[in-house]
Amino acid sequence: MTVYIITYDLKSPGQDYSKLYEKIKSLGDTNHPLESVWFVDTPKRANEIRDIVRSAMDANDSVFITRVTSNYGGYANKSLWTWLTSKGL
Repeated sequence: MTVYIITYDLKSPGQDYSKLYEKIKSLGDTNHPLESVWFVDTPKRANEIRDIVRSAMDANDSVFITRVTSNYGGYANKSLWTWLTSKGL
């Protein structure tokens, strides 16, 4: 499997995130460390993930998906680092 990062911007105020969250969770093992950022371990490709996620978004919303490599850094909750390490990253 491959770990991807999904980040999005829902433009309309008062958005219902539950459909989007369920779509992301359906992709595989997830970690949600920041408000509009998810990591997902899935066998799907980025374009497949995009299509699934977009089905729960409005036409004016944005989403960016890319594969995570072992070259990363940042400040986040320890659970994210533990999760990434458990995925071999």
